[in-house]
Amino acid sequence: MRACTEPPFDRCRAIFVSGEAGVGKSLFVSRALGQAPPGTLVVTCGAARGEERHPLLPWNDLLEGVAARIDLDGLDFPPAHRSLLAESFPALAATATSCHPAGPFRLGAAMARLFDLLARFCPVAIVFEDLQWFDGDSLDLLESFLAHRRAPLLLFVTTRHSRSCRGRDLFRSAARVGRCELKEIALAPFSRGETESFCRLCLPGRDLAGADFDRLYGQTDGLPLFLSGVIRLLAAGRSLDEAPSSLAETYERLLADFSDEDRFLLERLSVFSTRAEWGLLRRFSGLSEAVLTERVERLRTGAILAERLDEGERLHIEFSHVAVRDHIYRSLSEARRRLLHGELAHLLMEELGERRWNDLLCSRIIGHCRRAALATEELDYSIRRLKLHIHLNYELFPLLSDDVLRGASAPLEGRKDTREQLAGLEELLRRLRREGTPSARLERLEASFRALSGGYRLWWGDYVQGKLLVAKALEEARRRRDGTLELEALQHLCYYAIQTEEPSLLERHSRSLLESAGKARLEALRGVALRFLGMARLFRGEYDGAERALEASIDRFRAVEALDEPYTLQTAAARNYLADSAHRRGRLDEALDLYGACVGQCRDEGLFRGLCLFHSNAAHVAFDLGDDEAFLRHLEAARSLQEESEAWRGNGILFSLLAWDAAREGEEERALTALRRGDALVEALGKRFWLALQLEVKGRIKAGVRRGGLLDEALTETPETYRRGALSLYRAMAVRHKAKAVTEAAGMRGGF
Repeated sequence: MRACTEPPFDRCRAIFVSGEAGVGKSLFVSRALGQAPPGTLVVTCGAARGEERHPLLPWNDLLEGVAARIDLDGLDFPPAHRSLLAESFPALAATATSCHPAGPFRLGAAMARLFDLLARFCPVAIVFEDLQWFDGDSLDLLESFLAHRRAPLLLFVTTRHSRSCRGRDLFRSAARVGRCELKEIALAPFSRGETESFCRLCLPGRDLAGADFDRLYGQTDGLPLFLSGVIRLLAAGRSLDEAPSSLAETYERLLADFSDEDRFLLERLSVFSTRAEWGLLRRFSGLSEAVLTERVERLRTGAILAERLDEGERLHIEFSHVAVRDHIYRSLSEARRRLLHGELAHLLMEELGERRWNDLLCSRIIGHCRRAALATEELDYSIRRLKLHIHLNYELFPLLSDDVLRGASAPLEGRKDTREQLAGLEELLRRLRREGTPSARLERLEASFRALSGGYRLWWGDYVQGKLLVAKALEEARRRRDGTLELEALQHLCYYAIQTEEPSLLERHSRSLLESAGKARLEALRGVALRFLGMARLFRGEYDGAERALEASIDRFRAVEALDEPYTLQTAAARNYLADSAHRRGRLDEALDLYGACVGQCRDEGLFRGLCLFHSNAAHVAFDLGDDEAFLRHLEAARSLQEESEAWRGNGILFSLLAWDAAREGEEERALTALRRGDALVEALGKRFWLALQLEVKGRIKAGVRRGGLLDEALTETPETYRRGALSLYRAMAVRHKAKAVTEAAGMRGGF
């Protein structure tokens, strides 16, 4: 055991402990950690059966332990990495910044950087309990963590025996390439002889025959957890005939000395998929502080329950072993399970309503609703969760205050997972319509889902189906006088008009949004509507009117900030479009300064969302100015942010400029990749300003590349054809400066 923790720690050391339930895995790890070097920081995370549906819960628990014990502000931790972690894990809400959520592999790299920094100050040990219940995203994050970690950490892993164990494969793969030193320890139940030796050691005063040990071994399968229960019975002077004859009976004997009131508490605790926070358990059990304390103490003394203080000193209660929890849960009738899950779901709903949004808590509510057969509630909270997910993943400037953005958490599903969730909710809606009588609540949820699904389709360029769904939701909202749904539908239609750059449509919808938000006294939303109105005028080429509306949007949010809370991202968004106006009018130095102000404003407040677009827009202006130093500085910043956050959907400009930079450096494959990504985005969305730049860049590249090369073959039109397409679009949008720039570029020949 000492060999697990003894120096030297010149690289990561992983202790992989496997065995069936009750064999003593957790006890082994506890004893081994007792031999760790003094001052070791030990943080623990784990998973429970049923938690696999909810991504990254174990890592959130791990970060909660770190944040409670370490001042993260004192670490030289890159802001972009902290942003990625904070966006996805509520545990870091207090120190969070905001960025588009990344996937598990990028999170793993950020997590590795964090623990590398921690290991500079003290030895660090991480315990991963019950790896067999880790969800797929958590394992993906673990794989990336092992690949990017550099510090000599001490890792303990416990898991059940399994023929196929991806977690074990991850550690073995890391060991093969030298990323960690792996020690695998398989704990087995006692053999017949070991069972006899263990009993004789623990029961020196009892004279047991060989047949008695045969019986003990047969009844307990040599599992220390259950064998210990029988030994306690014998040590109390009871007869071996009174010992249980099976594992199921062992569980019941273990519980036999406890009252119905104690059993009541255990049944309620078994409904939690993991440990229960004290205050929530007290409310769920309906017991007073004193009575709950008395019962927990009695059950803890009987080795049924255990107490755990988290690093924030909050008290949690859990079963001493998951096998006992599973037995009690299985003993409940299905009707009783549904009742208890329903009660707990409603308590968690109240808890969520009293605090800032917590995505993982919402996931648990959905899980309990599903087990309680509360299909309507499951649909309600699933829509709420998916709505936030879509806002944070796909909306460039979501209407959220600084504090909410800093603490926002979002699930990490990609586009495929989002589509699957939408399909799942649609099927749940169909089932509810088939099985029950229509209700006002179900109709409202159906309309809300229709708006959500339609808005998502619009964002990805599925305009025909998306417009149909959102228009139907808007019609239903107005018929039912549902102001909230009407505002949601109008925002989706405004985003659609922004993507397609249709000024008349955008002005009509933004005026409706402005009026409806005014009736509802939603001043922040009125600020958004004014920005949309300014953008409509911008698209029409009415630059003076556009700038007045955008300034009014900024003033509106400043008024909101004076009375309530700051919306830095919203004022930066309006300033971004003021810069767009200056850019289109040819006031390039002013535009570059305004984009720089957007960058500085968000960086000062620790808000990274939008920075990728701001830097890309600044690079576009520098591209027109011929300022190569500013062009490369902003392009590199945008590229770095895009790679960190996967925030590519809202930024066709970046791909065009990356293609131009790669082509003039002679990196034709990289340039072609960027052009193809740009095509996929601008053609799907139909955004004319982005499409014009893409054509402009293609014309410049085609004029400069070597004949017969990769880019020359891929770009099948002549430089003049690409330029004419760009000129036509710029002139239609009344972007006179850009039309002039394209005309001047027509004289370039023979290389970059």
